Amino acid sequence: MIVLSSCAINYPVPNRLRKELNCYTGEYTGLDTLINIHGYYTQKIVLDHRGLYKKINGEFKEIGFDTTYYNFIFFDDGIFIGDIGSHNMTVKEYLTKMAEDTATFDLRAFYQGTYQIFGDTIKVQYVSYGNANVWFAKEEWYKIIDKNTIVNFYKENVGLAWEDRNKKAYQPKWYKNAYPSKFVYVEIIPESSSWLKGQKWFYCLEKKAHSPM
Repeated sequence: MIVLSSCAINYPVPNRLRKELNCYTGEYTGLDTLINIHGYYTQKIVLDHRGLYKKINGEFKEIGFDTTYYNFIFFDDGIFIGDIGSHNMTVKEYLTKMAEDTATFDLRAFYQGTYQIFGDTIKVQYVSYGNANVWFAKEEWYKIIDKNTIVNFYKENVGLAWEDRNKKAYQPKWYKNAYPSKFVYVEIIPESSSWLKGQKWFYCLEKKAHSPM
């Protein structure tokens, strides 16, 4: 059985972040008519462009870059889950195991939020409980290249849990040479789920009811 854990279970998302996030309708988005979503997307991220070196035959030679992979999934009801991974199995194995165990994303692990479609662009917003023990929210834009490829070309912080905003952190980032995110098919995937679905403020009808006239 897969167990998801998070230290943020009892710490609610601050109101100032809730106001920044797009609301959730739960309606079918049609994204699966534009790209494949029965699986996940993976993007190569270079952590250090200075390269890695190894001593070979008495000489240091460059053997590559310090890299990682960012893995994420879209569901057809508008839910986005990012930063998916496991230390002891592949992402494909992990998602398959979740489906077999009927495990969900209901605990506050990963990046979780929604996406909207604007022509050939997918705009994602998500929240997460960061390493500094504070909530943050981000928005990312992906351009659709083909049914199996999308490219992240924009990112910005749309909210942090502290009042004093860091100006540098809030500067939008436009990416010209980001590695493309490639689709990986998974035969069995978990159903759409998120702990956000259990939050009244997350729904569009709830936000509309409490918005000023």
